[in-house]
Amino acid sequence: KINAAADVIVEHLGRKWLQVGRKLGLQPTQLEGIQEKHSRDLEEQVRELIRQWMKMEKQNARVQDLITALRDCKQNLTADLVVKKLRELGAN
Repeated sequence: KINAAADVIVEHLGRKWLQVGRKLGLQPTQLEGIQEKHSRDLEEQVRELIRQWMKMEKQNARVQDLITALRDCKQNLTADLVVKKLRELGAN
């Protein structure tokens, strides 16, 4: 489920990923590291953000937390697309 959600988020999130990363609880140093590591590739920045968040949360990483963070950052279209994708997969 998280991988399907991640694919949608990577495709649609764009430059607001930093704001979402802060909402998910990543530290400023982690966010800066992601920016430096993938300075020219926005999609890879988003993918790395989700990887780091999953590593940080371990077993507590839930798709609902991603959706909530997106909505809190006014990324409702992306959140809606994640929900739609999960419904299509029958994972909801």
